[in-house]
Amino acid sequence: MIKLGYDSFSNFKKDSIFMNDYKSIFDKRAFQYIYASEKYPKIREQEFKSIIKQARINKGKNVLDLACGNATILNYLKDDIKYYGIDPCANFLKKIRQSNILVGSLRNLPFKNNYFDHIVCLTGLHHEISREEIYRECYRVLRDQGRLTIHDIKVDSNISIFLDTFVNFYNPLGHIGNYLGNADVSKLQKIGFITKTSVVKYEWIAKDKNQMFDFMKNLFGLEGLSLEIFANKITKYLDISVDAHSYRLHWSLLSIEAIKNDTN
Repeated sequence: MIKLGYDSFSNFKKDSIFMNDYKSIFDKRAFQYIYASEKYPKIREQEFKSIIKQARINKGKNVLDLACGNATILNYLKDDIKYYGIDPCANFLKKIRQSNILVGSLRNLPFKNNYFDHIVCLTGLHHEISREEIYRECYRVLRDQGRLTIHDIKVDSNISIFLDTFVNFYNPLGHIGNYLGNADVSKLQKIGFITKTSVVKYEWIAKDKNQMFDFMKNLFGLEGLSLEIFANKITKYLDISVDAHSYRLHWSLLSIEAIKNDTN
C-alpha cells in the first residue's frame, strides 16, 4: 500500500468544508447509508462484533448506542441486553418504531443521571468539531464504573487520509473529518474517566469487487466514480485481499475505553 498525502488527486477540492455537523451531513445522505447497510449487512459484521466484544456488555445490563444511525448494532446484541439508541438525524430512524430509539442531541441526552451501564459509539464522533460536551453528557448518564466504548477514525491514520482525499473528492458534500486522538483522551480524563486506548483491526468482507464497490459508493455517498476507477485507486489507500470467494478490505479504528470514576 502506498501512503499518500493530501495532494493525491490533481483536482483535489481545496475548498472542502470541514465536516463538523453530524446531523446536517446525514440529513442529506442517510438514505444511501441505510441502503448500503441493509443490502449488504454482512460486510461490516466484524466491525460491529468488535465494539461489542470490547465493551464487555454483560447479561441484563442496559446500553446506549450513541449516534446509532439505523441501529444496525442491535442485530449483534443478545436479547437479554436492554438497548437504547439516539441519533441527531431523523432520516436514520424513519423506519424504526421502537420507543427506546430516539432522535435527539448528543449534547443534551434525554436520560436521567447514572442510568446506563454502557455507552457505545461507532464512527459517529469524527463529524463533530467539539466533543467535550458529548463526553460530559456520557459521564452524567453513566453509572459509577459504567463504561464508554468508542471506536472511531484515528487522527493521521491511513483511514483518515482515505476519507479526506478519496471520499472527499468523490462525495459532493466533501469529507474533512475531526479525527480522534490524544486530545480526546485528555478531555475524557479531565472529566473523570479512566481511559485505555488501542487500535482495533478487522476486515470488511464482500463476495466480490462489484459488491464492495456498490456498498462503499452508497455508504460514503460517492458520485462520478466507476468500478474501474474504484478498483485502481482504492489500493493506493487501503490494503485489499482477494480470493475466489471474497473481496476483503482491511480496516482499523482507534478504540477508547473510558470508565466512569465517581471517586474523583
